Amino acid sequence: MPIDEPFEYLTFGGTFGRSFGLLIDRFDLFMAVSLVVMIPFAVLYLTTVIFLASILIREEEIPDFHPTHIPALILIFALQIILFDFASVIGQGAITQAVSQIYIGQRPEWLQCIKKAWKRKWPLVGSSLLVHGSLFLALVPVLIFVSLALLFGPNAFTTTMAVLSSIAYVAGGSYAYIGLVLTSPAIMVEGFASPIKGIKRSWELAIGSRCYLFCTLFCLWFLNQLIARLLHNMFLSGDVMDIFFSLVGIIVSILPLFISFPLHAM
Repeated sequence: MPIDEPFEYLTFGGTFGRSFGLLIDRFDLFMAVSLVVMIPFAVLYLTTVIFLASILIREEEIPDFHPTHIPALILIFALQIILFDFASVIGQGAITQAVSQIYIGQRPEWLQCIKKAWKRKWPLVGSSLLVHGSLFLALVPVLIFVSLALLFGPNAFTTTMAVLSSIAYVAGGSYAYIGLVLTSPAIMVEGFASPIKGIKRSWELAIGSRCYLFCTLFCLWFLNQLIARLLHNMFLSGDVMDIFFSLVGIIVSILPLFISFPLHAM
């Protein structure tokens, strides 16, 4: 895919047009990197879900959804995101490396890009742990208040605290994540050896572009969820417990990531 003006300012539609164009043009490269990413993620996620299910769910079979399962589902959803980002951090660096080489007229190979990203593994992994570890720790108060509201019965205090903490986490977490989402590209393109410097640079790059980044990330998330829901309706029942705790549910949740992962990393 020829890029006449690689550093021009892109509109919202132009961003997706260029991203899908790159994906189609080098489908072999991006799918190879996605495969390398999805194998460790699938192993980590499946192992974690089986372990948590053995602790949190006492029934021999997957039960129907009950409100008391909400804290477990929140925890599983958060772990899915964190495990994916942790498992994919080298792959994100490889995608960034590939795109940067394509922009200057080269035709990189997937193994070469992964090797480049592997050389920067410590700043990439360190920044991922700092960003997503902080988001996970901030989720703990939400889980506590939601669990109290469900276990001891809703009252004015527990319900208010559960709602307020959830809203604060979604708003604050989204704002922070959008400011830090460019950490991996900053480390790969600008060569930062320190995770902290990569995080600071991402925050600087996001200034004035948070709305743009939010809309882009939201559209990618919506596309991923749309495909996942379609697959769920084809192969699963409507019960949310099947989606999170059955083998088929886990597989159909992972499949859309093969496409959304390289688009997100671009």
